[in-house]
Order: sequence, then C-alpha cells, then structure tokens
Amino acid sequence: MLSITDQIFLERRRSGISQARLAEVTGVAASNVSAHESGARRPTIATLETVADALGLRLLALDLRSRRTVLDHSDAVRRQPDFLGLQRLRRDLTSVDPATAVLLASAAPKQVSPEWDAAIAGVVEWCLENHNAPLPRWVSSWGFSLNTPWHPEGTCEPTDGAIPGPLRRRNVFVTDVELTDDPQLEDRFWSDHLAEGDL
Repeated sequence: MLSITDQIFLERRRSGISQARLAEVTGVAASNVSAHESGARRPTIATLETVADALGLRLLALDLRSRRTVLDHSDAVRRQPDFLGLQRLRRDLTSVDPATAVLLASAAPKQVSPEWDAAIAGVVEWCLENHNAPLPRWVSSWGFSLNTPWHPEGTCEPTDGAIPGPLRRRNVFVTDVELTDDPQLEDRFWSDHLAEGDL
C-alpha cells in the first residue's frame, strides 16, 4: 500500500505541479520537497498537511479495523490467486459505511491478470453500487471485459441468474452466494451444487 507521503506526492505529479512550484506555494524548501518525495527524509504531519492543502487534498484519519484496501487485496491476489481473496474483498467493502467503502476502493489496485483484474473491478463496482456510492475513476477506466466467460478455480460454473451485473458485464462468472462468507449461505449453496452433481 502506498504511504500517505507517496500518495500526496503522486498527486503532485498527476496535477503537473513541479517540485519548485510546490515549494514556492507552500513555503517548504525545495530541497525538503525533493527529499520527502524521494523518501530520503520523512515529513512532519504539519508539512504533509501544508502540501496536501496546496494540492487541494485533506488528510483524514480512518479507522479500518483490520479491513484492507482494494490495493492491499490486489497485492494478496497477486501473491496467492485464490477465490477467497474476492470473498475477503467483498466482506471488507460491505461491512463498512459507504464513505469508508469509497475510501477503501479509491486507490487503483495493482494489475494481476486480465481475469483477476476484471474480477476485482467487478466486485468493487458491485459492492459500491449496493452502497449507492460513487465509483473510483480506475473502475471505469479499467474497462476490463473478458472475451470468454471465466470463473475462478474453486467456484462452480454458474447456470443461474445470480451473477452480479458488474461481474456478468465483465464475463466473470461468480455468483453472489459464492462471494459471501456467510457459512449458512455457503453450506446451502455447496449442498445444492453437490446434489445437482455440478462438482
């Protein structure tokens, strides 16, 4: 996950403001701006607030209570591509209020593979739609839609209409029940599929 310092200086680069101009606007010495941005020196909270304010940003304290950001989830999926990562992502985004869900999803995840990128973007869009919350820019700019239907290992090939729309549009075939980590729903889902001989 990017540090707050990294995120602030990434925004400086995105906005096209030079280090010299940022130093001029904030009153922070140009050598300090450069040292903070390169990681050679750690800025104080006061310096971070000054720089953030000049860039039109606000620092917020956020109690995540062990929830992870979408960026953190993409790192985990990159290390260990497994379906449980999508369940954890859904849980982290749905167990919080809409504003926190938007903040958890705000930083673009690292790209893993076309299939997993489509799945992550689809789960994020589905969860934020359920919160009636706005989507971060990266969700729409990623535009991932697979050419053929894909379902992660460990899931059944869905045959019903229980695939959330944002996942279906991306050709990621995972049902809403599979994305839950509610043991009663999971037990019912798996017993239904075992009874039907899907597995």
